[in-house]
Amino acid sequence: MIRESANHAERYTIKRLVTANISPIIVSDLQGKLLYVDNSYASVLGYKQNELFSPNVVISHPDSLGLNKLARDALIDQIIDEISIDKAYLKKNGDILNAELKMKLYFDKVNLQKVLVSRVNYASEKRCLNDLYALAYCDALTGLYNRNYLSIVEHIFSPSFYSYMLYFDINKFKQLNDEFGHQFGDQVLIDFSRHLRSATNDLGTHIRLGGDEFITLLSGVRDQKLLTEMVRNLESFKVITPSSCSTKVSVSVGVVPINEQSNSLSKTIAIADTAMYCKKRHLRRQNS
Repeated sequence: MIRESANHAERYTIKRLVTANISPIIVSDLQGKLLYVDNSYASVLGYKQNELFSPNVVISHPDSLGLNKLARDALIDQIIDEISIDKAYLKKNGDILNAELKMKLYFDKVNLQKVLVSRVNYASEKRCLNDLYALAYCDALTGLYNRNYLSIVEHIFSPSFYSYMLYFDINKFKQLNDEFGHQFGDQVLIDFSRHLRSATNDLGTHIRLGGDEFITLLSGVRDQKLLTEMVRNLESFKVITPSSCSTKVSVSVGVVPINEQSNSLSKTIAIADTAMYCKKRHLRRQNS
């Protein structure tokens, strides 16, 4: 099915492509907007073809958006002719479907029209752009996402994807760094990143903003009791230090719900940051 709003040139190009290809294909413009979807592609995701053209329907998992954009840019800039990426899709029922997406830039010389042509292999293996993706969006020390990944989150930041933002700071981290050196401090950050994944049952997108500050965007956590338990587990983080160390390390967590009023990622981060510092000041008063 071709998108109703497709112009004459796009329609002509799509018809040429569909006629020339035996296997099912997906056609999008250079910005990633769907122009044509095959029925088999729609049905696997649980949608009707026309539903996939709705601006309210999101089929790409947030964690796949960065890799998808890198692949699209590489094709448009003609760095490569064809590329395969491992992509996570969101089905209509909420399930996640992992598949291999093969993308190619097609130029219709007759119609002077450029489009992206994709094929989906649902029995894929993870490969291809992982190294490039890691370099752009992953923190080399902890393996979590880095600050650059906020540019991806910004495009899909909404309560339909995320339920809460958590902002973390490791209290007295600087003292540990100064007393035992950066190597010890790096290990503390690595240990905390592991604790972060474990305490949230990997139900979130974890980002290291820099230094000892992190945020987590929780997905699918609506139950207040579960949230409280997660925060309690996160605050239980302990650092094993030499016996001579008198510094007591703790974690301050700022919690902010993501709702219809959360229309800005940067503002939500600022609110969560403020909530975290309120927690930090409260902890200082308790210990004084």
